[in-house]
Amino acid sequence: MDSSDPQPSSVARPVNSGNRTSSRLEVLALGFLFAIFVFCSIRPMYGIDVYWHIAVGDWIRSTGALPERDLFSAFTPDGAWRSFQWGYQVLVSTLDELGGLGLVRGFHIGLHALAFALFIRLAQIRVKGAAAVLVGVFLVAYMDRLRVRPHVFNLLGMVGLCWWFVRVQRWRSTQPAKLQSWHDGWRQLDLPLVVLATLWANIHAGGAAVLIPIPIFLFTLGALIQSPRTSWPLIRAGLFTALFMAVSPGFLSGIIHAMGTHTPATLAMVPEWAPSWAYLTDPVAGRFVLLAWMQGILPWVALLLILRTAIQERNLPEAFVAGFLTYLAIRHARFLYLIAFIPLFMPLWPSSWPDRPFIRPAVWALTAFLGFAFTHHFLWVTRNGPMDHMAHMTVSVEPGLFPEQAGDFLAKSKTEGRVLNPTTWGGYILYRGRGSAGPRLR
Repeated sequence: MDSSDPQPSSVARPVNSGNRTSSRLEVLALGFLFAIFVFCSIRPMYGIDVYWHIAVGDWIRSTGALPERDLFSAFTPDGAWRSFQWGYQVLVSTLDELGGLGLVRGFHIGLHALAFALFIRLAQIRVKGAAAVLVGVFLVAYMDRLRVRPHVFNLLGMVGLCWWFVRVQRWRSTQPAKLQSWHDGWRQLDLPLVVLATLWANIHAGGAAVLIPIPIFLFTLGALIQSPRTSWPLIRAGLFTALFMAVSPGFLSGIIHAMGTHTPATLAMVPEWAPSWAYLTDPVAGRFVLLAWMQGILPWVALLLILRTAIQERNLPEAFVAGFLTYLAIRHARFLYLIAFIPLFMPLWPSSWPDRPFIRPAVWALTAFLGFAFTHHFLWVTRNGPMDHMAHMTVSVEPGLFPEQAGDFLAKSKTEGRVLNPTTWGGYILYRGRGSAGPRLR
């Protein structure tokens, strides 16, 4: 085989599904984990961001333009501000108009369920025999992100990106050493990536800017090193994707503005931007110590597995992307869940491992622990048990978290002018005041 041809290791290796009992047990476990995820996701909204997203969406819909100044600041009303999530903001504003916060919350619950179901399906296809434990890893890695926020579209986008990587792997494995035409593979590679990236860039440009161009560049770089003669379609797809993202409304200006505001001082004010090793030294109150430790070491375990696989299999495109995702997971806790996506496009362990008699019990024990830890956190740490959780399932906003009486007053009085408020209340006051008040948001 020519050394420049695609290596077989870049294609999903055949795996043993195990005996029929093990397969059935895996399906039951995946169904149970899915039910747990959906059940725990039906909870009141406690995040502070969705309210100001709705307020910005109201403004965009009423003016037909994207904001260029800090609309809602009482201190710097003429300060520059660019929105890079305008599609999401218009969406939640429309949902709120149609059905209030209940519809906004229900939409996010449904979208999370859809993204999780697609993740499970891809895990079943790509990591047979170990899909349940990978889903368990996803649960504990994503648990702090299970909120009503625009990053649910990042979750959907990552599922789509992993599907695209798998599509590329299959396409490259079937191509001759020399391409027949400059546009070979455009339907398989360019079209789905451009559609995914363009939608993502107009809904959550921040997530798209990090999770599309850099992984695509790294994958293409690895392909160039490994198989230069079949890498042109990847370069072409990347260039078209970058072009469509760049011309998306508010994409470049929003990203540039956001990068200017992300300083060490501002990032330090937001816990989710802390490195993931913070779980090892400062776990959330009431959380299992073992769970916090596991969240802290997961990226490092993934890094070791990536290095082992890259050395043995020489699958550079996948290794470069996996290394970048692991870096993000280590550097910022908000990206911890990305490590669960790596085995979907890069096998990190021999396919025979899950079927070995001495490994199989450990896999199921780990899966059970991860599922229990996730459930314990949502039902016994944030609530006082399953009955308390169910009592709150029909509540849209977390009781006692926001100044509801003050919001009632703003809604009735239509008060205008400056409002002095804690930062965590700003979005809610904007929402209840419907633009009549000018609280400090940022």
